[in-house]
Amino acid sequence: MRIIPVLDLKGGLVVHARRGTRNLYRPLHGRGPASQPEMVINSLLGRRSFSLFYVADLDAIEGRADHKHCLLRLARRFPTLRFWVDQGRRDGCVPNAGRCPNLRGVIGSESGLDPGQLAALKQPPAALSLDFRGSRFLGDATLLEHPECWPDTVILLDLERTGGMMGTDLERLEWLRRRAAGRTLLIGGGVSGPRDLAHLRAAGADGALVATALHQGRLN
Repeated sequence: MRIIPVLDLKGGLVVHARRGTRNLYRPLHGRGPASQPEMVINSLLGRRSFSLFYVADLDAIEGRADHKHCLLRLARRFPTLRFWVDQGRRDGCVPNAGRCPNLRGVIGSESGLDPGQLAALKQPPAALSLDFRGSRFLGDATLLEHPECWPDTVILLDLERTGGMMGTDLERLEWLRRRAAGRTLLIGGGVSGPRDLAHLRAAGADGALVATALHQGRLN
C-alpha cells in the first residue's frame, strides 16, 4: 500500500478537511507558520521519505483565486518530490507549470467533464478522481459508464469521509476494481490508521490518499 499525503490548500495555508464541508475547513495548526505548506511538507518528510504529494487547491476548485504561485514555489523548493494537483480544471493542466515537471494535474469528476472531453485530452492527467459525497456521485454520471476513457490511475474519493476517519467504503472499491481492470487504484477519504490500510490492500487498492491520520500521528 502506497501512502500519499494530502495537502488541502485554502487561503495559502494547509487546512483540515471536515467531511467535505469546505466552509468549515480551518488551518491545520492555526494561522501561524506551522500551517504553511512548506512547514507541513517538512514535518511529514521528517517521518517518512514520501515522494508524491496530492494537493487540492480548494480556492481554485471553488472558483476563487488559485494557488499557482504557491504551487510553483513548492515545486522549486522540493524538486525531488512530485505533486499531483486538483484545481477543478477539466483539462488536467497546472497553469504556468511548464518549467516544473514535478507538477501534474489531476482531473476531478466534480469539474463536470464528460467522457468525450476526457478522451479528447491531448495530455492525459496524472489521475482521474471519481468524486462522491456519500452515495451521490459528483459530476457527469456517464463518466462512470466509460472506463475505457479513464487514465492509468483512478482515485475513488468520498468527500463525506474526509477528515472524519470513518473508515473506507470497501464495497464501492470492489465495484471500481472490477470496472477499472489493470489500472492503479487509489482511495481517498476515511483512512483512520493501519487497520484501514490493511483492509484496502486486501480489497485490491494500490494506495491511499491520507491527511488527518498522518497529521494526528495515527500513522507513524
